[in-house]
Amino acid sequence: MLDVMRKHAQSWAIKGLFAIIIVVFILFWTAPGEKGTGLQVVATVDDATITLSEYQKSLDNIMSIYRSIYKEGLSEEALKEFKIKEKALDNLIDARLLFKEAATAGFKVSDAELVDSISGYPAFQKDNAFNKELYLSVLKANRLTPEEFEDGQKRSILIGKAGGLIKEGVKISDEEAWDTYAREKEKVNLVY
Repeated sequence: MLDVMRKHAQSWAIKGLFAIIIVVFILFWTAPGEKGTGLQVVATVDDATITLSEYQKSLDNIMSIYRSIYKEGLSEEALKEFKIKEKALDNLIDARLLFKEAATAGFKVSDAELVDSISGYPAFQKDNAFNKELYLSVLKANRLTPEEFEDGQKRSILIGKAGGLIKEGVKISDEEAWDTYAREKEKVNLVY
């Protein structure tokens, strides 16, 4: 599987898959609007702050994904080219904006949606069924309480709903996509 991903590392499908994975990691490990005394603020999105610790977690998650893909082939030059630091902050900002949009649109997460989401995690399953003891032990190993994890899951579901609403409103034809790609390719060649 990794060989296929390495061969097609520049394809839009692989980049899209990584974007989804990155967002999931960010949403799982960070909490929008987390505030506290003595926390260094990296950015402010409307009235919500992004702390240095949130940014560092996001950056660490992205780095671990890239390290697992590129192994020894991940150099400092490649890290700069991938703009990982910018992506980490952009992902946090996107999550804040989508969370705000979900709240503005009045989206809610039902208990059934939350249960479905949590019970679907492979890490919490034993013999293809949700296992509460395994759930609690995995959370404990990651220094999370069930309440913290469930709040994060609710945020993740809300952000997914807001993202889905935005994607539904965006329709692009194959011709428009090709024109945009060709224009971007021209810019790259001109700069080179």
